[in-house]
Amino acid sequence: MACIEGADAGRALGRFGASQDASDEWSTRRLAEANGVDPGNPPPGRTPPEPVSSHEA
Repeated sequence: MACIEGADAGRALGRFGASQDASDEWSTRRLAEANGVDPGNPPPGRTPPEPVSSHEA
């Protein structure tokens, strides 16, 4: 499971997907394998889903 949150989660996801850091590239490949979507190249018109729940400690 992965969670990206913030004021502009879509932009953060794009930056994460475009990162050339070895750890980020590894994570991007694992996410793409798990859900079929490459965070650095999402399908046109795809938007991040709305949160189902939230918890703050």
